[in-house]
Amino acid sequence: MVAFAQKEKVYTEEEYFALEEQSVQKLEFHNGKITQMAGGTIPHNTIKKNIIVALENWIIDNDLDYLVLDSDTKVRIEKHNKFVYPDAILICEQPKYYKNRKDAIVNPVLIVEVLSNGTKKYDEEDKFKLYRTIPSFKEYLLVTQHKPQVISYFHENKAKNLWKITEAEGIEDAMQLNAVNFSLPLKAVYRRIPQLLGKDWKG
Repeated sequence: MVAFAQKEKVYTEEEYFALEEQSVQKLEFHNGKITQMAGGTIPHNTIKKNIIVALENWIIDNDLDYLVLDSDTKVRIEKHNKFVYPDAILICEQPKYYKNRKDAIVNPVLIVEVLSNGTKKYDEEDKFKLYRTIPSFKEYLLVTQHKPQVISYFHENKAKNLWKITEAEGIEDAMQLNAVNFSLPLKAVYRRIPQLLGKDWKG
């Protein structure tokens, strides 16, 4: 008897949205395939929150019409038929919704990912390639958890598709976010992280 491998189900967008509405966990959509998002650790979530707070305070202090959103917001990647959940995003205009859905946007300017052991390679390589197909996307921030290190990829020249790589390292350093002209102090990014990580902190 010959055994045949069962074909993986391919979902439509409508099926994906219906499943996610019933799901306790966040689900990502990858061209017909659905993956469940893993929950973040307390240090991971604290770093994410710290960055959002720093950006939000700067926006309020400067009376800017920008919007910071957390990992509950889906980003639509049209070219690859995907919906993904970054750790944080910054929008510099009115949010543009995908098909008028208030839970999915198409115009992020800055995207933030806090790296973990399980997703580091994906975030640095494959996910960055996906994000680069979004027309509004200008800067990508990758944040290390266990030591004060932040890397920025800034779309310096769109015509030539040139990306400028900048690294900030050390708790007294700061990362200049060129897409929005904001200096993000690493001290703010890693607030309380040394205490949360204890001996695992490499700062």
